[in-house]
Amino acid sequence: MSTFRAPPGRAGRLRLRHSLDIAERGADLLEQKLRILHAEHQRLQRAEEAAARAWHERLREAETWLLRGLLLSGEGALEAAAEALDPTDIEAHWTSFMGQHRPGTR
Repeated sequence: MSTFRAPPGRAGRLRLRHSLDIAERGADLLEQKLRILHAEHQRLQRAEEAAARAWHERLREAETWLLRGLLLSGEGALEAAAEALDPTDIEAHWTSFMGQHRPGTR
């Protein structure tokens, strides 16, 4: 770190006071950003937990229907049905939050 030397006298005290005011303002801004980021982090954690619950519920439903289909029609019918399906397209939507780009929701 470099050494900072203020001029002596009143001008030096004013310069130090100004530097201290700038540093305090910067610290306040960083604390404000931290609070905003913390709130966003909590929101995203809740959204992730809800999405995980929904995913596991749909997975259980899909496994149930898969088992029903296998019991009723056999593996051959399942393979024939899978061949007829089109592959799924996935599109990612990006968003920006406080200057950071990340995948988001619409």
